Amino acid sequence: MFLYGPKHTSVISSPSGGVKEGSPVTLSCSSDANPAAYYTWFKNNQPLLWKPIQRYTFTSVHSEDRGKYRCQAENKYGRLRSNWVFIDVQCELKICTLHYNITPPDTNQGQQLIFGHIISSDSGKYLCEAKNELGNKSISIFIDVN
Repeated sequence: MFLYGPKHTSVISSPSGGVKEGSPVTLSCSSDANPAAYYTWFKNNQPLLWKPIQRYTFTSVHSEDRGKYRCQAENKYGRLRSNWVFIDVQCELKICTLHYNITPPDTNQGQQLIFGHIISSDSGKYLCEAKNELGNKSISIFIDVN
């Protein structure tokens, strides 16, 4: 019986590619080693504090889970890191907030609509829309200036 360090260490993600926020994702590491290897997981080159297991499952991924992952297989004869897999978490749309403030005139700052000097003709319905590849959402508000 031959004893040797890890060879052919690789990681796969299921599903692969982009995944919707809240979906489950499983990372699986494999390696040819004798004796069997134990595994360490890395995210963006930082070791993760997971148990040394071959398969790790996110029951529900979130935007902060987005990143590059790989594993390291190790036994007393050596260690070998795998390829990287990228988990691309695609977030559901979140409705932006429509603000109205009395501030110096500067009427468009990113996702905020700011009224410099509000007057009665500013009364009306305002609509905020957010769109991405997963869909779109909108919210409207009526402002009544007396």
